[in-house]
Amino acid sequence: DGSYDPKAEAAAAIAVPEAHMVARNARDLDGLCSTNNYPHFRLSTAPEIVTWDDYDACYQQEILNFIWFDYLNWGHSEWNLLEAVQVGEGKVHVKATYTRYDTDGEWMLTNDTLWIVVKRDGHWGVKFRSSFTQ
Repeated sequence: DGSYDPKAEAAAAIAVPEAHMVARNARDLDGLCSTNNYPHFRLSTAPEIVTWDDYDACYQQEILNFIWFDYLNWGHSEWNLLEAVQVGEGKVHVKATYTRYDTDGEWMLTNDTLWIVVKRDGHWGVKFRSSFTQ
């Protein structure tokens, strides 16, 4: 009936970082970039906000990310927490914590992040991410 359902909005938004992590661990560039809405923004410990204007910009940056991850001996990452902390119609703030592990399964780092997930043209995707890592 088109009525607003905050639980459904939260569930749809949480599914986005879940899909992102599956794609990240599979090294699936198409899957990773399809979890965003563009332009996509990221704020890390660097002083500037990184902007990906479109899918192609995401794809190129993720290639570089995997080169860096290989250098670090990254094996996979896991979500420790995904929680919808603010829910509105078509926009959800997701509090998240993830852990990276190396190829031997040893802990590398744990990081807190905030993801703003929005619905645009029927597509739920990440619009903005903020984290405390590079």
